[in-house]
Amino acid sequence: MRIHAGLPKILWVDAVNTTAYLINREPSIPLGNKVPEEVWSGKKADLSFLHTFSCVAYAMIDPEKRDKLNPKSKKCYFLGHGTDLFGCRVWDGKKVFRQCVIVFDESVLYKDRMANSSIDKETVEANDSDRQLVKIPVNTSFAKSERRYEARDRNAAGS
Repeated sequence: MRIHAGLPKILWVDAVNTTAYLINREPSIPLGNKVPEEVWSGKKADLSFLHTFSCVAYAMIDPEKRDKLNPKSKKCYFLGHGTDLFGCRVWDGKKVFRQCVIVFDESVLYKDRMANSSIDKETVEANDSDRQLVKIPVNTSFAKSERRYEARDRNAAGS
């Protein structure tokens, strides 16, 4: 999973934990095609909360830690679900932390960030080469008042 996602080696533990978490929530042949969690707890397992490993996750920044004009969320990458604690594990490129309030974008994975950044770079370069100088007409009333002051200064100097 880690290699497919393109994540760095330091996140191997999170890949293993997520794999074990998912294995415990898939049907098992020795258990009669029942989910191990269902057999253990006696309740039907809810799988609606599962998300794609290494997808983009926007984690909310606590209001106490930000100003009014600062962003309300931080772009991170989803690493797994919490075990006995609340929230999901996310990575912001520097550290791994747990977060409860997250918006997921499962269409974009960590490995896609390089492809997207190169497209953006080409777009920026193309936009830079398309730039043209535009002549802006001078405000005529401003130009007339400048000439009036120049004439007044010449008259004052000549007298």
